[in-house]
Amino acid sequence: MVRRTGFTLIELLIVVAIIGILAAIAVPNFMNARTKATIARVVSDLKAVTQAMDMYRLDRNSYINENESYCPPKGNPSVECGLAWLTQLGYMGSIPVDPFENKAVTASGTTGIDMYEVAVAPSQPNPIKKFFNISSRGPDQDEDMGSRTDLMLGASIATYHPSNGVNSNGDIYIFGGDASVLQGPLIIDGKTYMHNYPGNSWF
Repeated sequence: MVRRTGFTLIELLIVVAIIGILAAIAVPNFMNARTKATIARVVSDLKAVTQAMDMYRLDRNSYINENESYCPPKGNPSVECGLAWLTQLGYMGSIPVDPFENKAVTASGTTGIDMYEVAVAPSQPNPIKKFFNISSRGPDQDEDMGSRTDLMLGASIATYHPSNGVNSNGDIYIFGGDASVLQGPLIIDGKTYMHNYPGNSWF
């Protein structure tokens, strides 16, 4: 009599269960590592933009116009496309795209590339910009800047903190320049700052 060898149903179920447990552990860790790498890229991008803006200001005594998060992919930049001026004038090689908002958008009839938002003060039509904020929406892909219609009047900001969870709420941002030009308060994580701002925790 020939005895057949093979796995029993119980053994197969145990193997499938073990594979499922390992996958449940590995997949979230992989996704968290991917998000952390993307955050590191955002921080690097914001540093590069800040350096380009500072060089721009040294040459022109002003920061760029604000950037409304979209720019036409080709052609001359519009007034609402501040970051493009850094590439047109040689301060940056290309416009960095916000990886947490990396998609083509249509705004004001213009199809372009989503990128980091830049707010400046004083606002238009004042040609001299002395203060700025650059921000990424962060892993939650939601803008947590509050109802900021004009940085000149201040802003309310929630900061992204990885200690609250890799995909927690809040924006990744940086301030720069002279906050004394602001006419309203900066409210950052519930704390109010008048004519100043805290250090940028990511930098």
